[in-house]
Amino acid sequence: MAPDCRFDDSFAAQPVEVRAVLARLRRASVLRGVPPDAAQSCELVLAEAMNNIVEHAYAGAHGCLRLTLLRGRHHLICRLLDRGRPLPGLALPSARLPAQDDSPAEGGYGWFLIHSLSHRLHYRRTDGLNRLLIVVAANNLAA
Repeated sequence: MAPDCRFDDSFAAQPVEVRAVLARLRRASVLRGVPPDAAQSCELVLAEAMNNIVEHAYAGAHGCLRLTLLRGRHHLICRLLDRGRPLPGLALPSARLPAQDDSPAEGGYGWFLIHSLSHRLHYRRTDGLNRLLIVVAANNLAA
């Protein structure tokens, strides 16, 4: 695979580092030629997933995240690895919107967005390692 079809970065599980890696990804050659809507969807999905890992899997503890993004012919394939706490029930959260009431929701939209903007999602935990695979559709990419 050509070097410009891959992005790979390891970083501290902190909100400021999530923002920094997203900025590096925006400038990376892996996204050149990707339709803007697909690139934006990918960035939003990754921001939600990585911030969830920082906030919930590590919950203030020190740790590391690894992001690998591969550009395929019709998809952006994202892999996130971390050693934080596993997802509850070792399963992906629901794609449902949070219940609506008279008060504004403070959360619960992240997984709805991740499911909505992803073509495919897969989670597993093996040997203390969380592995989240996210595939975002992006037709007619130059590989």
